[in-house]
Amino acid sequence: MAWEFFGDIDDYRDPLLQRDAQFLCGHQRIDTALLDRLVLQLNRIHPQILNDHEAQRFRDLGVATRGRLSGLLEHLQQEGDEACLGFYQALQLHAEGLYCTLPSRVSLREMAEPKKTNTLTVQERSVLNHKGPWFYLSCFCLTVGRTALYYYGVYLP
Repeated sequence: MAWEFFGDIDDYRDPLLQRDAQFLCGHQRIDTALLDRLVLQLNRIHPQILNDHEAQRFRDLGVATRGRLSGLLEHLQQEGDEACLGFYQALQLHAEGLYCTLPSRVSLREMAEPKKTNTLTVQERSVLNHKGPWFYLSCFCLTVGRTALYYYGVYLP
């Protein structure tokens, strides 16, 4: 659920919704139908956040979807943290795929799950390289030399 992952409710309005607003308003990620469903969800479940008059304003098809979405997000930021939480819940309910790709969700998921890489730490790298490059070059030359001798039929015991 939305509220499980974000932690403290005081953190919604400022950094999270502003960053997510830029993401949501870009490249038509929310279409008209999804925006209408979100507005209706907020109006029905949280009428103290979005009353009937405001819901009609954000559902006006005479205004571009991007403009209505940015107006809705500004309104939610002014309403406070519970309004932002309601928006995240509605977005998760109606567009799970989009909700999972929000920048705030991705960054929190990355913090919760550290990346598993095959890179060695600096200390481990220094342990592997303590012999230096000349040792590895000499091993390579020795291997090439033995291969050449074997290829040309000279056998070394």
